[in-house]
Amino acid sequence: MSLFITGTDTGVGKTHIGARLLRLLRASGTLCAGMKPICCGDRRDAEMLLAAGGDGLTIDDVNSVWLKTPAAPIVGSLMEKAPIDVEKILAGFQTLQRRVEHVIVEGADSLGLLRERFGRGDEAASPGGRTESGWVVLITRP
Repeated sequence: MSLFITGTDTGVGKTHIGARLLRLLRASGTLCAGMKPICCGDRRDAEMLLAAGGDGLTIDDVNSVWLKTPAAPIVGSLMEKAPIDVEKILAGFQTLQRRVEHVIVEGADSLGLLRERFGRGDEAASPGGRTESGWVVLITRP
């Protein structure tokens, strides 16, 4: 199973919830990994998910795209003249899926970039809704 945690803003608890779920899964003996597809500025969220998830992973396994600009991904991408490579993100996700039983993906803007690849846009609209592709969407609110 894969879980995508998204939220309405920065600082609403997406990473905290993702890390907590990963720790609970690991405590039950389940192989799991966190993924923060896009980091902007620092990589603290990805580092937290890495620490909470499975052993043997690297920060680059957890975070496929790192933009140094502390801004929204689209802004960072434009400022750094570095297009966001959705195929690279999907390949990273698929690699994690082959290595562990559960992948917890966390992101605010990433859902908009990846929604078409992981499921249809309308499927992700309802909190807790399951998409045809097997994704469960959890929306945190401030």
